[in-house]
Amino acid sequence: MGVKEAIVRFLVRYNLIPVRIRWKKSVSGFGTVYKDIYHSLKKKRKKDLTLLMFKEGFVKAKETVRELGLGNDLKDCAIALMAYHRIFGIKSHISEKKEKELRIRITDCMWSNKKGWSPEVCASLSAFEAGLVKGINKKIHHIYTKRRSLGHEYCEIVLSYRKIKWSYGKG
Repeated sequence: MGVKEAIVRFLVRYNLIPVRIRWKKSVSGFGTVYKDIYHSLKKKRKKDLTLLMFKEGFVKAKETVRELGLGNDLKDCAIALMAYHRIFGIKSHISEKKEKELRIRITDCMWSNKKGWSPEVCASLSAFEAGLVKGINKKIHHIYTKRRSLGHEYCEIVLSYRKIKWSYGKG
C-alpha cells in the first residue's frame, strides 16, 4: 500500500474527510438527482415540482432572515440569496446596485455543465430563490436575465422593486 492510499484509508476510517469535499459531493449529487427527477416527470408534475421549490424558499425566508440577522431591503435579499449560493457551492456577488434595483452575478455553479442540465431544470430549481425573496419582501421581484445554461458567460439575477418582463433567449 502506498502513502496516498494509507492516508485516504486513515481519513475514511477516522471520519476525517474534509467537510468541503463531503459537501461538494453531496451538493453535486443533489443537482444530479434533481435533474433526473425533473426529466422523469410529465409537464404538469414539472410545474408542481417548481411550485414546491418556490414554496420551500418562501417558508425558509423568515428563518433565514432571523438566523442571518437581516432586514427586508434589496441588499438583505441579495445577502440571503448569496448565503444559499455559498451553501450550494455557487460563486456569486453583487455586480450592480441602484436605488430600486440590484444585480447579482453568478460566475460559477457546479450544476451548469452537468450532462442533461437545461435552462428548464435551472429555472425549476431557482424557483426556491424567487420564493425566498418573496418571503422576505413581497414587493421585490426576482428574475434571471442571463443563464449559463442558455450559453451566457454568467448567470445574472435582478432584484427589483418594479416588475421586470423578460423572455429568455440565446446570446
